[in-house]
Amino acid sequence: MHALLLLGLLLDGSFLEWDGELPLRWSVGVGARHGAGPPSAVARGAEGGLRLSGDAATREWRLLSQRVPLEAGATHALAYEARARGLALEDGRFDKAYLGVRLADGSMLAQRVLSERWEPGELIFREGGGGAAEVLVFLSKTGALEARALALRRVEPGESFDLLARQMDRYYSHFACRGVDWAAAAARRAGAAREAAADPEAFVAAVLPLLAELGDLHVTVRVPPGPRRPTFLDGNRSARSQPRGLL
Repeated sequence: MHALLLLGLLLDGSFLEWDGELPLRWSVGVGARHGAGPPSAVARGAEGGLRLSGDAATREWRLLSQRVPLEAGATHALAYEARARGLALEDGRFDKAYLGVRLADGSMLAQRVLSERWEPGELIFREGGGGAAEVLVFLSKTGALEARALALRRVEPGESFDLLARQMDRYYSHFACRGVDWAAAAARRAGAAREAAADPEAFVAAVLPLLAELGDLHVTVRVPPGPRRPTFLDGNRSARSQPRGLL
């Protein structure tokens, strides 16, 4: 176990170990309250993993978390599978159903779970210098959130292009209206981008032509701690629509 902690790996991301009705390796706290009343339910998923659920009578919404030591300044990836069932927002409740990561400085990244089918997800983040982060699973609305196969690992520079291509393919929703065959475009740029992956500035220079093919003013890149850079400059903005999508 000591070696696992030093490596900064998530413990029991498949929720196999339980102490009675609660997962053994995870902390269970209160993420939100709406008056006095019963808490949301924490249970094993029927198809493996974890199931959080609540209904109109629920007043206390449970948050599952695990604090994980990480290498300072390194980039990490949290992969998972998740699905949601019967989500509905009652009056005055909190519209949350997500998996996320809270960094040591208090900032947080989260991805909402909306699909009723099992879908893979992936959060990429840079450790901000605190040497740790919290992995979170949270539901605060009527319905159920299920999660399984959570895995946290360090990302190496050589993976940068493949991560970019995969993240855009999974989360960018405007390829069709932009007339871009993303798989083909990424394949054309892959060689040069992979070769440049060890140098942030060189990598950005290699992927800018690929991202420029989207023609989207809202897609930007950033080499910390510098400013965001546009990937596309269009003097005639009215010539095409501008759906929003950030990288």
